[in-house]
Amino acid sequence: MKIYFMAPMRGKVTSEEYFKKIYDAIEKLGYTLLDKYLLKNSMADHYKRFEERGDEYYHEFYEKTISYIKQADINIFECSSPSLGLGYQIEKSLQFNKPTIVLYLEGHVPHFLVGVDEDKLVIKVINEKNLLETLTSAINEARNKADKRFNFFISPALLTYLENESRNQNITKSTFIRSLILEHKRKNAKKSY
Repeated sequence: MKIYFMAPMRGKVTSEEYFKKIYDAIEKLGYTLLDKYLLKNSMADHYKRFEERGDEYYHEFYEKTISYIKQADINIFECSSPSLGLGYQIEKSLQFNKPTIVLYLEGHVPHFLVGVDEDKLVIKVINEKNLLETLTSAINEARNKADKRFNFFISPALLTYLENESRNQNITKSTFIRSLILEHKRKNAKKSY
């Protein structure tokens, strides 16, 4: 399972070791991290690149970040320090229907985010003593939110057709319906949902 983790770059000044512990805990739990941006870049280098490369780098950074959010099975954000950029990434993660975990240290409640009522959002208070336990719990909760079951009513004629087609193709009814949705999605790939 692929995980994208991000926290505010400005938080690195006081929380670099804490961020490293989160990266290490994610890997210890056996997940693949898509990027280790916070560990690989100093705050000074991060902002220097924006200053030196200008619009080109802003665009590159945005595209790479959005790509990671889309690729991830679960997105995790540490929100103890306020960040508009991180808030935007959380919103994009939820727009892409991704299970999204928000972590924050005791005493640093992200008040606005705690008020959000989204099915795919998991918010957990964390401290360095319970980091692994809380992260495990949050990821398990997020994994349970990944795929949703839904029921719907169809006419007896459609049900007969669905049963016959799934039997003829030797697949489940659910697989048949998913394949129809995926086919429709491929045909309409240029539309944004």
